[in-house]
Amino acid sequence: MNLTLVLNDPAVLWSAAATKGIKVMGMAINDVLDIIGPREKPVLAQCISILIRPDSIPGCSVDDFWIDFIPDLPTRADLGAPR
Repeated sequence: MNLTLVLNDPAVLWSAAATKGIKVMGMAINDVLDIIGPREKPVLAQCISILIRPDSIPGCSVDDFWIDFIPDLPTRADLGAPR
């Protein structure tokens, strides 16, 4: 499985990750800040990890999970590729 994301708004990403960390995962705000950083300087890969990591897929177990972060990688639109 491969998923490529284009980050449009780091503040919105951070807010969603912080909300999930606090409400769903039961973290304290200090834990959230330690993991995803402050809203002004979010750790983007950690924010995405909190939001997309599969917790449970029936009949499966998560064998491996990681986020590759490649700064300044052009988007498909930048390259003129059809969607």
